[in-house]
Parts: sequence; structure tokens; C-alpha cells
Amino acid sequence: VNIESGVTADMNKSGQSLINNGTWTLAGGASMGFSSTATLEQRGGTFNNETSEFTFYNCLIARNRATGDDSKGGGCYTHGGEGQLRIYSCTIVSNSVKTAGRGGGIARNYNTMSLANTIVYFNMAGSAENNISLFNGATVSATYTCTRSPGLSGTGNTPLDPQFVNLAASNYTLKVFSPCVDTGN
Repeated sequence: VNIESGVTADMNKSGQSLINNGTWTLAGGASMGFSSTATLEQRGGTFNNETSEFTFYNCLIARNRATGDDSKGGGCYTHGGEGQLRIYSCTIVSNSVKTAGRGGGIARNYNTMSLANTIVYFNMAGSAENNISLFNGATVSATYTCTRSPGLSGTGNTPLDPQFVNLAASNYTLKVFSPCVDTGN
């Protein structure tokens, strides 16, 4: 399945993208803004499971909420032994989960995920910023990524504020002097 060329799925009600056992790609400016209240174990904007391969390319994942007591992954949650998650040239911002330490932006359970040329910032878990959370031995391989996530190492990564034009108004364009401008690979 491919969703391309500026497709927008902005439900702002109750909904998710559930990917279970398949290969999916969201590319070319897709934008996702879901709100999840109690479905699929209280996950946020996207959820992929088991052996699914999910690649985000040039996407905005923003303004998602997972409000259940055991919610994980406000923007994106992945679970499963062999499932692959790849996120390239994306912005994951302003997502949230109810419980602290549960991955306001991304939560990964088992296996490895790859991030490149991506901004994962200003995501909340409980009352604190929490961009990426890893569970049950999950790891992340990140290059040229902007996030404040402890323990994230890799070439070209920065923890500095990406300096969006107007975060409050959901304008995620980077300011001219942003530390993310012209720093990708």
C-alpha cells in the first residue's frame, strides 16, 4: 500500500492507522493527525504489528493523542518481533500520551527502528517531553535526526530545538537559522 503526493488523513476524532502483517509506505508529504481514546490498546496516530514493514518518507505525524491509562506512542507505536519501522525525512511533533515515559512521539516494542533526516520533537508523555521510548530490548539507529531523546547516538544527530516558525499554530516550517536546515544527508 502506498499513500503519496500530499495525502492528508486528519480525523481529529477517534481513529488510527492499523497495519498488521504487510508492507506499507507513506510517502510524498502525507500528513496524519488522529486522536485515539481507547482503541487498539490505546495507541496514537499509527500502529504497526507483528511482521509488518512500515516506511514513512517525507511525512508529518502531528497532533495525535492517546488518552488511555496504558497508552504508548502518541505519534507512532510499533510492536512485534519481526516488524520493521523506517522513518526518513519526517517531522513527528506535538503528539502525546497520558502516561509518563511512554513515547509521546514514538514507542517501539522489540526489534530495531531506523530514523534518518527526521525531527522528533515537542512530544509529551504525561506532563514531560518524551519523544522516543524503547521497550523490551528495542533499539534505534538514527542519523541526521533532531530529537531530545537520551542515549540516542549516531552521525549528525542534534538535541537542539529545531526552531519551527510557529509551533502553537502548527506551522512546522523551519526558521532560516534552524540547526536542522541543510544538515541532513
